[in-house]
Amino acid sequence: MPLSYENTHWLATFTPTYSIPFNKIETISTNTITSATGTTTNKVNSTPYSELHLNNQFFFKSGLLINFNNALN
Repeated sequence: MPLSYENTHWLATFTPTYSIPFNKIETISTNTITSATGTTTNKVNSTPYSELHLNNQFFFKSGLLINFNNALN
């Protein structure tokens, strides 16, 4: 739920966010080597640990806007 406060000269905002990941990413690299003796295929799971074990995260965005044009009146 975003929060904001507005005055005649400035505006302050705060937006909290809680994210819940749904789908992890899995990266599999396939290496194929072809030679005179035959073809060899090797599959390697190259997914980083952080992408396999996803965690819920909380973060926020805040902002401040100052209106200098109205401040002169």
